[in-house]
Amino acid sequence: MKILLQFMDIIFERFLKVYYDKKTYETIKRKVKRHIDVYLFPNRVKEQLYKRQGNCLQCGRCCKLVFKCPMLQEDIFNTRCRIYGFRSKVCRLFPISEEDLKDVDYQCGYSFKKL
Repeated sequence: MKILLQFMDIIFERFLKVYYDKKTYETIKRKVKRHIDVYLFPNRVKEQLYKRQGNCLQCGRCCKLVFKCPMLQEDIFNTRCRIYGFRSKVCRLFPISEEDLKDVDYQCGYSFKKL
């Protein structure tokens, strides 16, 4: 895992940091890390989710990280996912850690308890 994260840091540092501001760069980095964790390190994710408490507000903030998800439908009255019952594992599990809350400016129905 450590080698994979170091490789990811090198790639991000050399290619993405040049094109994006610091906040967007960090958001992209966390988004990629979430995908890696969910699909390659499910036990780590399970440990983190044990600390999570609260409920999804279904506000769509997590669906607009870096770019707006094409499955997100918004109008004046509500925000909803067109494929809510079939959305990806990464979407269903967001936020995986307290660090993920940075991406939505801590405006989330979830929080993480300290163990």
